[in-house]
Amino acid sequence: MIKIRKFKDEDAEAVADLIYESYRSFLSERLGDRFEQLCPRLSADHYRQTALHRTEDVETVSFVAEEDGKLVGFLQAEARAFGLGSLNLVATAPGSAGKGIGSRLFEEAYQFWTGRKLRKIVTSVASCNKTALAYYLRHDFVPEGYRKDHFFPGVDDIELARFLHY
Repeated sequence: MIKIRKFKDEDAEAVADLIYESYRSFLSERLGDRFEQLCPRLSADHYRQTALHRTEDVETVSFVAEEDGKLVGFLQAEARAFGLGSLNLVATAPGSAGKGIGSRLFEEAYQFWTGRKLRKIVTSVASCNKTALAYYLRHDFVPEGYRKDHFFPGVDDIELARFLHY
């Protein structure tokens, strides 16, 4: 059974591994030998410091998905001023596709955004990450922009947004 909950500090190591493997899944072929250099694994401390954060202008929240005690998904969302929010990152474990984990994580983020009466959510995705692009389109995001060679030479960025309606 899959359980969705808020991030805890003890999740940080597993989240760091999950996100690193997620990036590897769509960038290693494109970047080849440069992958390790260009996409180093971020530390668990990075996620401890950024997963749940609040300032006067920005609130960041992160959710994890667990299956049989193992972390199988992560999503980070933000609420900002002027009714704007962002979906900063979503990742699921290799081999977990088709279980609805990403959609369940998105539902938690959606509740976070609507609870704060946000009007627009933005995100971006590497154009070579077809799985993630399909995920965003299924969740009613629409392309708003395109940035060539944004992440790295040869890895373009697609900017997406979704308007929330109450």
